[in-house]
Amino acid sequence: MLAASTIYVAFKIIEQLKEDFPLEEKIKELQEILNIPDKELIDCATKILNLAKNFEKSFPSYKNLKKFHQLSFSDE
Repeated sequence: MLAASTIYVAFKIIEQLKEDFPLEEKIKELQEILNIPDKELIDCATKILNLAKNFEKSFPSYKNLKKFHQLSFSDE
């Protein structure tokens, strides 16, 4: 459920960046493959998104995790 919900959030972000992204098709395919009901997927995805948006406020002592915001996968 956690992985599917994370993918759901990623799909929603992609939709905002790329207007022709087939969001509904991809979400339906994800749900069919993993047999996950709409409500459960959306509820979990909402929790993940809220955690991401409020992480620093909820966990101010976890400052060492900020270094991963600078992570790069390029060959610099």
